[in-house]
Amino acid sequence: MKWEMDYIIKSRGEAVIPWHIDNLEPGHLTEMLRCKGTIRKTVCVDKFEKCELERHNGTTGRAGS
Repeated sequence: MKWEMDYIIKSRGEAVIPWHIDNLEPGHLTEMLRCKGTIRKTVCVDKFEKCELERHNGTTGRAGS
């Protein structure tokens, strides 16, 4: 989505996530995790796996084990 990528480019320096999962890239995750102090500035997300969350009673469940 062009408008979404334009928004992300204009929002540099802020923790901005794409609206659609297909536009999410390792750089976005790296930026967000660094912003919150979850990872050090020297650590980068190289790759990640997208998966569908479980649904319970029509609501989105949680990811993880």
